[in-house]
Amino acid sequence: MQKQWTLLMLLCCIASLSAQERDIPKGRFNWGFRVGVNAPFVDIRSAKINDTPIELPSANSKIGFLASAFGRVNIQQHYLQLEAGINYLRSDIELQPEDFIPTLQPSNIKSSIINRIYTLDIPLLYGYNFVKQGPYELAFFTGPKFKYILKENNHIDNYDIRYAITTDESLKPFTVNYLIGVGVSISRLTLDFRYEFALTNIHSSGGYTLNSPDVAPTSNKLSIKRGINLLSFSLGFVL
Repeated sequence: MQKQWTLLMLLCCIASLSAQERDIPKGRFNWGFRVGVNAPFVDIRSAKINDTPIELPSANSKIGFLASAFGRVNIQQHYLQLEAGINYLRSDIELQPEDFIPTLQPSNIKSSIINRIYTLDIPLLYGYNFVKQGPYELAFFTGPKFKYILKENNHIDNYDIRYAITTDESLKPFTVNYLIGVGVSISRLTLDFRYEFALTNIHSSGGYTLNSPDVAPTSNKLSIKRGINLLSFSLGFVL
């Protein structure tokens, strides 16, 4: 990961030096592309066992990747931008046996729900350039982002076979986020910092069940309603 950040910063420095030597004007309409890294933050909004609320489980974020293409209409200091891109999201949720059966003694036994999701993302953004002088631009942008799950690979790592967790959970294929961000442009190079707030839950139906020979059979099913907020950093180029 450190090597990836170093490469991105090196490209930024090279582009900055190049931009100081020449100013390439942008037209009223531009195409471009961007690549970068993301960090999903699982926003767990509720966790219930058979409709009874329980303490929220913990979630961990891991670095993922993104790539997208965009079209932009420039109107003086303003612009409208439509994008289409792919995000690879990685996150884990930790569960324990006592999450399912509160009468169990607290333990260090944990299972991890490992989520790996590819999404097709389509943001529609409005941007305003606070600075637009020579090759340099500084902009704020915001707008909705529509997400569709292309592929999901969710599995559970049970670290103790005496307390195995299984799942029949299904996720919503379509969700909506709201995005805010700032962007810096140096000639045709762009640097974007973005944060997205999940407006909809990704959980659709089903949940998680504990299967253990050490406890009586139970029909307790854990459902976790959650959204996925997203922090991202990207490097782009305007054609």
